[in-house]
Amino acid sequence: MTERTFYGTLVSGVYSNGDLCANYVGMKFYKGLTNEIKIDDTLRPAVLILKNGFWKFNENSDLKENLIKPLISNHFNEALNPSKFVKNFGYRSFVRRSVRKRSCRQWLDSNLNLTKTNLENASLKLKSWHGEDYGFSESENFITIANTCFD
Repeated sequence: MTERTFYGTLVSGVYSNGDLCANYVGMKFYKGLTNEIKIDDTLRPAVLILKNGFWKFNENSDLKENLIKPLISNHFNEALNPSKFVKNFGYRSFVRRSVRKRSCRQWLDSNLNLTKTNLENASLKLKSWHGEDYGFSESENFITIANTCFD
């Protein structure tokens, strides 16, 4: 709800799916500090356990070495998980021009086997985070690398 009001479209004209997912995953991270959490099909133990009145790292896990890696994904990449732009702010045409001018060549040069279909399929997978709803909002007018750099 906040992305549709003061913290998103109402003020900036942008509904950021990437930001919403980052917020959701941040909540999962903090919940996982003291509770077990599920990521995909894996149940992760709590990072910290209360022992003799003190919080200690849970020695029964590899979480000290692997604390945030399982939480990071392409969901945060707004080139693959695009934002929605409110039409009456006029951002869409500006953003599309900027992507074409500043990003397309870099993406295509650094990913020689990149195809429009591969990028579209990658984006489709980002509508939920490991099967969990994080607030993704669909749009017919997304600006993506797939629909901007391959025209």
